[in-house]
Amino acid sequence: MVKPRIRLLLLVIFAFTPIIGKISAQNPGKVWMKYSSPEEAGFSSEKLKAVYDLYEKNKASAIMVIYNGNVLLSKGDITRRYDIHSMRKSLISALYGIYKAKGKIKIDKTLKQLSIDDNEKLTEIEKTATIQDLLKARSGIYIGAFGETKSMEKDRPKRGSHAPNTFFYYNNWDFNVLGQIFQQETKLNLFAAFDKSIAKPLQMEDYRLIDGRFWSDSTRNTKFPKYDIKMTARDLARFGVLYSNDGFWNKKKIIKNQWIWDTFTPYSYIDHKTYREAYGYLWWIEMIDDTIPMYSALGAGGHVLSVVPKYHLVMVKRHDTFGNGAGDTWGGMYIKKILAARVTKPAKKPKLVPLGVEEEQIVSINMPKEELKNYEQKIKLNGRIRKIEYTAKYGLLYDDWFVMKPISQNKFYLEDYNRYMYFKVINGRPVFDRIE
Repeated sequence: MVKPRIRLLLLVIFAFTPIIGKISAQNPGKVWMKYSSPEEAGFSSEKLKAVYDLYEKNKASAIMVIYNGNVLLSKGDITRRYDIHSMRKSLISALYGIYKAKGKIKIDKTLKQLSIDDNEKLTEIEKTATIQDLLKARSGIYIGAFGETKSMEKDRPKRGSHAPNTFFYYNNWDFNVLGQIFQQETKLNLFAAFDKSIAKPLQMEDYRLIDGRFWSDSTRNTKFPKYDIKMTARDLARFGVLYSNDGFWNKKKIIKNQWIWDTFTPYSYIDHKTYREAYGYLWWIEMIDDTIPMYSALGAGGHVLSVVPKYHLVMVKRHDTFGNGAGDTWGGMYIKKILAARVTKPAKKPKLVPLGVEEEQIVSINMPKEELKNYEQKIKLNGRIRKIEYTAKYGLLYDDWFVMKPISQNKFYLEDYNRYMYFKVINGRPVFDRIE
């Protein structure tokens, strides 16, 4: 995740204190409910225009703002699954909290105790790093990792320059290894565990097992693959509401209070020219106007999930990074404008209506299994081998991630990617031609 260079001016903050809101907000049911007007929630429609203006200026693809468990505003394609990029780390943080409470994970275990090593062998000092150190991005292990950006590679410290838990470095090696450790300790698939312990209890509307994948290539000398997750804005908003409600969902405790407290505790401070931020257990921590804690999951290209527990406020912003769209990854600009639109107390019994959504309808044709299997093949794109593979449940999948809907024998629609894949026939078999 690349941190943005342009942000609002903030005073330097010398301390962060986790503030958890009182458990008073409701959770959405199977379908999101929306205030019939912002005024029902105590907000000014006129002042909220500043949020929409910022959304347009930032060229975002979707936004949702949740207040007290209901939708205050939404715009764009909230039902399209985008890559969440580095927001994946905040999701896995929740899983660690849940399975720590089950006794499946002990975060004080060292890498040596866990028998974790890499192709570039770890030193004895590096092996003293604990799971907790990795959650803080303070492992002191500086090895190239999948998903590492050029700026991360450039800023990576030298091997052995810092002992475990003495230095913060936003380290994809730490994050990728956490995926491996989770599966090793729980004996569960990472994405299946998320589905069982978070997606289903929160009644996520769009998440599927195929929306998570592991991948690696030949660009890094490491044995730990990167894990990716696709998710819609409306499902991410549910995850944010879980944290804004102290880990409760419909009066059931999903995440323990202590874990949320520990997660939102600042273990590292990052000073910039005009502001300071902090890092907890795979969550970013900032202050709005020096008084209001904001906790964020951030992803490259402008993907933001910001939670303000003090006001039971959640904001999700998405960009079409599949189509090279990108924006600023700081939610503070939006949160300030949203809070500025609060003008009165909400109605005691606010009028709510079901959130209407428009989903693009792709007209596809039926194609028998035997014919679909003819399209199975491997493709090399952007330095990685990608597969087209038939599955009984979804039909053809591209790159383990995108459902392929047949439009014709030579043309398939790639769901979520929102592109078309074309084939040409060579020696009687369909062969990949291009994506556009």
